Amino acid sequence: RILAAGLWLEQPENDASKILSADLPRRYVTHFFRRVSAKRVRTEWFKSLEQNTPDAGPEVKAQFQTLAGWIHDFVPGDEITLVYLPGHGSDVEIGGVLLGTIPGKAFADAYFACALGPKPRLGRPFRKHLLGL
Repeated sequence: RILAAGLWLEQPENDASKILSADLPRRYVTHFFRRVSAKRVRTEWFKSLEQNTPDAGPEVKAQFQTLAGWIHDFVPGDEITLVYLPGHGSDVEIGGVLLGTIPGKAFADAYFACALGPKPRLGRPFRKHLLGL
């Protein structure tokens, strides 16, 4: 295994479209078990953005560039945590250190769609596990 991930919602929900359309707090944590290069993570994020949010506007694409600039090569035990709060934006932590906040629901939806969208880069079984299916 390369990584494990967890999704937190205020209320249980296993319909990805409902999760992405609701303007409610959500949290996604990725825990790495093996070394993964920042280049690989960036590549996967941008492929997933293209596949799961094909209509992403320039602002969301620029926000993904900002996110991509914050990461480093990951080693076993490293974690990326993204917490979306309505009216606030998405707080991004790596290793428990807050790196910044990315404003807007559109970015959060696109980021969460990387795992919950119709073509998750980590596969449909991974998405089903996140959704508790």
